[in-house]
Amino acid sequence: MKTLREGISVFLVLAGLATAHFAFVFSAETNSAEAKPHLPSEVKTLLQNADEFTFYSLNPEPDFKHKSTNALGSYPILGQTRIRAGAERNRLLDALDNGIANGNGIAKCFDPRHGISAKKDGETIECLICFECRQIRAWSNKGTKWEFVTSDEPAAIFNRVLKKARVPLPKN
Repeated sequence: MKTLREGISVFLVLAGLATAHFAFVFSAETNSAEAKPHLPSEVKTLLQNADEFTFYSLNPEPDFKHKSTNALGSYPILGQTRIRAGAERNRLLDALDNGIANGNGIAKCFDPRHGISAKKDGETIECLICFECRQIRAWSNKGTKWEFVTSDEPAAIFNRVLKKARVPLPKN
């Protein structure tokens, strides 16, 4: 009889935990407008106010063997353009932030075709962006790393800015 009571007690505890988990997940889904992710404020502030802001077109195939000096991470740079503070930089950052807020799932690849490097007062933040798998990997020279899920919506704006600056886009 004691074993039966213990079994029932364990079942009730597990059922309670499952109910609490379901309620949390359901609550998070129904209140998603409140809980949408965004760029962390310290990242967005540095990107907005950076003294140097470089926007890249990348070859999505990494070069791990040769470690090219003309690469962001291990991804060869096809071209780049400096983005001055102002409307165009804000448009890029708003698109990036909205992409993160509307991020939807992750594929298994990571073939970034876009990148950003920004510097302000000795701090550098670099971002690799893959709209195909909807992932962003970012890091600072101070050792902080971030990973974000994004939508593919910002890709059109990013490509338009690169084309306007006559920066080649990857062929694939």
